[in-house]
Amino acid sequence: MDFSPSIFRGLKEKLDTILDRLQNSGKGFQEIGIVGIGGSGKTTLAKLVFIEANRRYWWDYRIWICLFPKLSGDVEFKEIIKEMLKQCTAAVVDDEDFEEDELLENLGKALKGGRYLMVLDGIWDINIDWYFKLKDKLKSVSGDGDGDGHVIITSRLPHKARMMVGTHNLYHLQLPSTSIQTHWQSKHAPIRNLLRKYRFNLEDELIERCDGLPFAIDSLAEVIKKHILGTE
Repeated sequence: MDFSPSIFRGLKEKLDTILDRLQNSGKGFQEIGIVGIGGSGKTTLAKLVFIEANRRYWWDYRIWICLFPKLSGDVEFKEIIKEMLKQCTAAVVDDEDFEEDELLENLGKALKGGRYLMVLDGIWDINIDWYFKLKDKLKSVSGDGDGDGHVIITSRLPHKARMMVGTHNLYHLQLPSTSIQTHWQSKHAPIRNLLRKYRFNLEDELIERCDGLPFAIDSLAEVIKKHILGTE
């Protein structure tokens, strides 16, 4: 994984807290929500948990679903269930004859009685009815003490995350403590040098317009490199 030491330091406390919770929460169905604005480290923290939990603890299944490609429309729940089935069974589920309820039932059978960690990264949709259908099924197969299921969601929308997992299950992330100026100077030194070489006075404006968001200045750096400086 590619993340700066300063970002890791900012996430370390929450990482340890979530890992302890995974270990000590007991059997049954558990939910965790990670919320924060863009660039605050939601996906990074979820990945750290996903990787470190696998190193520390034993799981029957680990499932990672990235929802970012679906930001512009409703989640295609049927396709998500298929992807979940692919990640927890050897079977490839492409048969269009399967209805959504049938696929969900198959997922329940695959996970029943097992220990699993599921991450839903990038919750964005206004309509989250699909999540409650999934939640009902997961609770039915791991909520009676027979299994051990953990779901982690990440979202920029705290009100949606709160509806999904409850206020007491939310972890709020702030922007990394490293200033945007330090981030720009340390990560994009070659671009800074080229801007100075060609006497483009953009640095102060860039820092001001990025509003403290590392991901914003990273994106602008790529645009400058390609379209202004003509480099790759």
